[in-house]
Amino acid sequence: GSAFHKTTVKQSTLSPHWDETYEFPVQPALLQGMLLTLTVEDHSAALRDEPIGQLSIPLLQLMVRKEWSGAFDLRTMKSASPADASPTAVMLKLRFDPGVEG
Repeated sequence: GSAFHKTTVKQSTLSPHWDETYEFPVQPALLQGMLLTLTVEDHSAALRDEPIGQLSIPLLQLMVRKEWSGAFDLRTMKSASPADASPTAVMLKLRFDPGVEG
């Protein structure tokens, strides 16, 4: 199945910090080929939110590792030349809990 969660918007900062937790119940038998996808957007009150980057994590790898934390690089979604592109990363702590099933 698919679930969607949205974090709170952090206003007027280039270094936002979230301390938010989300649960995504998944049937263990369905983990093969499933991805957890995180999209980061620049919120604008006047315009549409502008995508900054995206990250997809195979849930099967998370199940094997049980916990996974650190800096995760976002694949840039802006059309910049490779020379202009700077690495963008998010700090995440992911945990697989086999006791939570959908």
